[in-house]
Amino acid sequence: MDKDTFISIWGTAADLARAIGEGETTVRAWFARRSIPARYDAKIIAAAREAGRGKFGPVEMFALRQSLSADDAAPTRAAS
Repeated sequence: MDKDTFISIWGTAADLARAIGEGETTVRAWFARRSIPARYDAKIIAAAREAGRGKFGPVEMFALRQSLSADDAAPTRAAS
């Protein structure tokens, strides 16, 4: 699962933040640093289920983390 697919569950990062009772800056910071602290997993999973994603769970959180890590490891182009 990639970031865009994950966010699409709620629509926007702001909607996700409201769904889990956290500030929008908190959620945006996760993606800026490409890491979601595990302490939010239970809130995120519950919010995804409330949003109609009953099959969203720890496996999907793991896949999201892998995707964020892969983004971090992706080579960047040097400025020419």
